[in-house]
Amino acid sequence: MEILIKAKQRDNTQFQFLNKDSPLHGYYTALTALVKAGKWPEKKIEVVEDKPQEMNEDYLHPSLAATIIESAPSIPSIHYKPSADCDYTLLISKMRGEATLDEVYTPELAPGEVAPPGTEPLPPRVNTEITRAPVMYNKNDQA
Repeated sequence: MEILIKAKQRDNTQFQFLNKDSPLHGYYTALTALVKAGKWPEKKIEVVEDKPQEMNEDYLHPSLAATIIESAPSIPSIHYKPSADCDYTLLISKMRGEATLDEVYTPELAPGEVAPPGTEPLPPRVNTEITRAPVMYNKNDQA
């Protein structure tokens, strides 16, 4: 890196210390040696003085204060029902050896209540096996 800077800044007077003929070259080499040795910049040792804390009789920790601190409002929980026909759910269930959601999930209806349209359970899948290998397409391919 030094050689590159030396070549590019050949005519710049502020970089003449890189030349061995310069009177500042000795200082530069001594400074780079200190940096490589980890001795420069000098690390100052901070002296921490332990002050005895003065006990103030009027001080009261916030957790002991009589005022009630409002907590954040609770977020209502939303009961997630995974889709019975979701490929991901079927794959995970098959890997775990669990029954599929088609076999387990039945909607809870009151006696005489009719399920809303579109919420009827789907018929079980006949073939859930993957028959083809995945294909990767390139953006640059023109069909």
